[in-house]
Amino acid sequence: MLMLYADIPSKRLQYVVTVLEEIIGHNFRVTRKINELEHHKGPRLSYAAKAPLKDVANIIPHGLLREKGINPHKVEMSEWQGMPVFFQTEGAIPFDIFAASFYLLSRYEEYLPFSADEHGRFEAKYSLAYKHNFLHRPLVEEWGLALREFIKERYPDVRIKPDVYAFEPTINVDKAYAYKHKGVMHNIGEGLKSFFKGDKAAAKDRLSVLRGNSEDPYDTYDKLHEINSRYGIKPLWFFLLSDPGLFDRNLSPENPAMRALITGILKTNKVGLHPSYASNQEPQRLKTEIGRLRSIINVPVHHSRQHYTCIRMPKTYRMLMDQGITNDYSMGYATQPGFRASISRPFFWYHLPGETATSLRLHPFCFKDSTHRFVLKSTPEQALANARELAAKVRAVEGCFSVVFHNESAGGSNEWAGWDSLYEQVLKVGLGK
Repeated sequence: MLMLYADIPSKRLQYVVTVLEEIIGHNFRVTRKINELEHHKGPRLSYAAKAPLKDVANIIPHGLLREKGINPHKVEMSEWQGMPVFFQTEGAIPFDIFAASFYLLSRYEEYLPFSADEHGRFEAKYSLAYKHNFLHRPLVEEWGLALREFIKERYPDVRIKPDVYAFEPTINVDKAYAYKHKGVMHNIGEGLKSFFKGDKAAAKDRLSVLRGNSEDPYDTYDKLHEINSRYGIKPLWFFLLSDPGLFDRNLSPENPAMRALITGILKTNKVGLHPSYASNQEPQRLKTEIGRLRSIINVPVHHSRQHYTCIRMPKTYRMLMDQGITNDYSMGYATQPGFRASISRPFFWYHLPGETATSLRLHPFCFKDSTHRFVLKSTPEQALANARELAAKVRAVEGCFSVVFHNESAGGSNEWAGWDSLYEQVLKVGLGK
C-alpha cells in the first residue's frame, strides 16, 4: 500500500485517489498523520504545501481540492514527459496531478457558464481538451501511468497490478425499423410525403419493403447477431421507448414487434434504456420509460445512455440516480470523437454541488458511427482510421475502448450507403484482429 500524506485531506482528494489507484494498479491510503507516514515501510508520497519529511517526494497542491463550491480557475498549459499538463506547481512532479485529474474527471468546466448548443449540450469545441488538442488522448490515464513509473523509480520493489485492456461495443436503437411494423396509414402518409418532396427513391424503397421484395434497411439484427457470434461479442443494446416527439421517433413501446425485438436481443445480450430527448425536460417521462422497459424484460433497469447524448451537469445524472440507474454510458460527445472526461475506463461520478462521490458508474465512449457520418462527414475509411488511432491510445493505457453503433448503419442503405461493413471492421480493431 502507498501511504499518501495530505496536510489538508478532502473528499475531492479521496475521490481522485480512488480513480488513480485503479489506473496505477496499487492501493493508496490517505493520512494526515506525519508519524504514520514516517513509520510506513512501503512506498510514500506527500501532498502538502511543504514536505513533512525530507526523503518523501512531495506534490504541491494547486488549491482546487481544498475548495468547496464551483469557481473559475485560470488554466495555463505546459508539458511534462511529452504530455500536456496544467495547474503547475514546483513539487517533485511539476503540476498538481490530483487537482488536474479531478478537474477533468468531475467535468468541472461543464458547471461553469457556457453557451449551449441547440440541444442544450456542452459542446466539445468549448472543452479544454479540444482547445488544447488532447481530446483524442485518455490523458488522466496517461498521467496515472506516469505517476506509476515515478513511484516505481523510487520504490523498485513495489508490486503493481497492471490492468487489462477491455473492448466494449454498444448499439443504439433509435429507429428499430425504417418501414416495417408502422401501420398502413403511417406508411401511406410517409410514402406520399416522400413522393411529393421529389424523393421517389425513398417512396420506391418503402413500397418494395412493404411488398416483401426487399429487406427493411434498418432490420440488421440477424446480420449483427451473426457478426457478434462469430467474434464472441455481446454488445450492450440501448432502446428508445419514448412517446412520439420531434427527436424521439421509434416504434411504439406497445408495438408487439418492438417488444419481440427487445426480448429476442435479451436472450444473448444485455439491454439498457435510451432515455428520450423529451425526458431531459420532463423527468416523469424517464420514470415512465424505465417502467416500459422493465415490463418487457421483467428485470430492473440499471443501464442507460442519453438520446442525442444530452447531459446537463448535475441534473441529468441526479435524475438517473433517482430512478435507480447505476451505470450510464453517455460520457462522450455527439459532435467529436475522443475522451470527454479524458479517461477511457469506467469511473464513478463525483457530484460537485453535493461534494460527494456517488454510486453512479460512468462508462465513457470515444467513437460513434453517427458522429463521423453526419457531423464530420467522414468516409467509412476515415472513420475506421480514427477507430484505430483511438484503440491504440486506449491499449497504451490499459483502458477500455468503448464504441457506439446504430442498427441503421449496418444496413448500408440510403444515408448509410457504403457503411455496412464498418461495424465488423471496428470489432476487429477493438479485438486486435
